[in-house]
Amino acid sequence: MIRGAIFDVDGTLLDSMWVWEQALARLAQRYGVTPDLSTGSEIFTLSLREGIQYIKREYGLSQSELELIEEVAAIARELYLSAAVLKPHVHDFLKALKAADVPMVVVTSGEATLVREVLGKCGVLDYFMHIYAATNEKISKRESTLWLRAAALMGVQPRDVWVFEDALYAINIAKESGFSAVAIADPRSNTLQADVREVADLYWTDFPQEIPPELLA
Repeated sequence: MIRGAIFDVDGTLLDSMWVWEQALARLAQRYGVTPDLSTGSEIFTLSLREGIQYIKREYGLSQSELELIEEVAAIARELYLSAAVLKPHVHDFLKALKAADVPMVVVTSGEATLVREVLGKCGVLDYFMHIYAATNEKISKRESTLWLRAAALMGVQPRDVWVFEDALYAINIAKESGFSAVAIADPRSNTLQADVREVADLYWTDFPQEIPPELLA
């Protein structure tokens, strides 16, 4: 039975994977290089800081890492707040979990302040006990630390926590760390959907409006 829930943000709670593709393309244009939109898929598994290190190398930019992080974050913030939206039925599902007294935590590769702002704009920030952001914690989601911290904060053993994710690498880490996982379909990871279905315990194209029986067993 579900006793705790961990949610990713981009591609899971939000239809927002496109934000980083566009932000990186705009940064490239700003510095006079040809934007490569495929870069968005290249940094799919990276934190913001790691992504900046990647494009700094790829584009040969002379600006400091901090300058580029600030620029990309500003571009992303504009896109998030103007156009990023919740995926269908997210609000209903979070409301159902809260009604069942299931604690919820965010674990994201993003930046905490920006995540709080966009979740607040979408009206769901108050559902979450805490936001663990890899960029701020300086700990990658490719290791188990943030997931286990989230479970400890909720006071729940990993075996009783469900992780909601769209990324194959993150689902793998969650499973290896003792969590159950629901894979959330996202168009930006279509090429990996067969693998995602195989690894995850459940696969949803949309969030349900109520807690389904398979999470209550």
